[in-house]
Amino acid sequence: MDDNHRLTEWLAYHYHVLPLRTLLVAVDPRSKTSPTKVLNRWRRMGLYIEEWNDQQFLKPEIANNIIPDDAELQIKRDRHRIRQKNFYRKCLETFKRMERTWVTLIDTDEFLMYNHRAERYEEWEQHQQEIHTARRYKGRRIALSQPPPSPADPGGMIRYLHREQVAGHPYFQPPCISCPRLQFGAKESTRDEAYHKVPPPILPTADRLDTLRYRRHAERQDFVKNGLSKSILDVSRIDKFPRIQSLHRPIKEICSAPWKDEWSSGLRINHYLGSWEAYSFRDDSRRGGERSYEGWVFKAMDAEETDDNIRPWIRGFVKTHGPDKSKELLQGSGLPPRGYQAAASNPNNNNNYYYSNTLNWTILFLDEILGVNETKGNDNRVAFDSFVRDFHLRKNQSLEGIL
Repeated sequence: MDDNHRLTEWLAYHYHVLPLRTLLVAVDPRSKTSPTKVLNRWRRMGLYIEEWNDQQFLKPEIANNIIPDDAELQIKRDRHRIRQKNFYRKCLETFKRMERTWVTLIDTDEFLMYNHRAERYEEWEQHQQEIHTARRYKGRRIALSQPPPSPADPGGMIRYLHREQVAGHPYFQPPCISCPRLQFGAKESTRDEAYHKVPPPILPTADRLDTLRYRRHAERQDFVKNGLSKSILDVSRIDKFPRIQSLHRPIKEICSAPWKDEWSSGLRINHYLGSWEAYSFRDDSRRGGERSYEGWVFKAMDAEETDDNIRPWIRGFVKTHGPDKSKELLQGSGLPPRGYQAAASNPNNNNNYYYSNTLNWTILFLDEILGVNETKGNDNRVAFDSFVRDFHLRKNQSLEGIL
């Protein structure tokens, strides 16, 4: 929904690395912009794309029941989850009918990635072993049959999957493979860091691409900050697609629990938070909680480790398509459309949504969070509520003291 500034980079990356060749898109009826112009670039590149509306995957009584903009946040949340689950199920059924194989169900801020470093692989693995020992991780480090491909290699992902399946590696055998997520925060890289080894024709774009701009991430194995795993599924080996209960475990019978050990995984998903402007751009149904300003700062500030493993993709992309075509395909990356206004006000501005009685952008249950000294619940809720209390105690502090 209104993600064109992210969709551009997402398409380029996955077209090159996977290689993505079939895409199903659900256009939210509340979207103010259309993805069609961006998608048409890739249709001309041979990518098969279908754009769906709600009537194509929701029951008529749901699809025709339009949620007004001023509806309660919980109502918007419920509709958001219903749409996602029904869309995912319809996607799997459609890809099965198309006789496709591997399908991934991810958002435009998520990038499917090798959980290794291809270049200087041995040095990387030695470093990972040192981290494993220091932190006393219990999981056993995954051992591949061969060093993994580089993201620079076009179409390397599917070859990597097939190779490790043939080699009998247990991680790659199930028809549903769980991929842990790694949350990249909003701490900006320096220009030198963002431009490092980027082909000269793309340099003006480099600091607008999330995969080059944001290098710092939350600690591995921290499911509070990184969130639950997502999956890729081989629909050619799946006969039935029951109603999806969890986006993180789409088919319970064949998908493992969504807290997959990062240490023993061959794939992961880089999840990019992005700037506040990008994060708040959509009129997201989750904005009362996960999409609040507090939610952004909570995830943005805790990102001290660095990972550059994804960066070679841009070099391979330019080598494959040439400088001029690459610039054309990446045009608009990270740039909001004209007339852009964030869906919420930044709390550092005078129009402060925390204290406004007219804006429906306050955190869901904020009074309840601030009214007690301790939260009882899951680890994520406890950590977030604790952060919110501390954040509001120092609400006038500049962000420079946080990020």
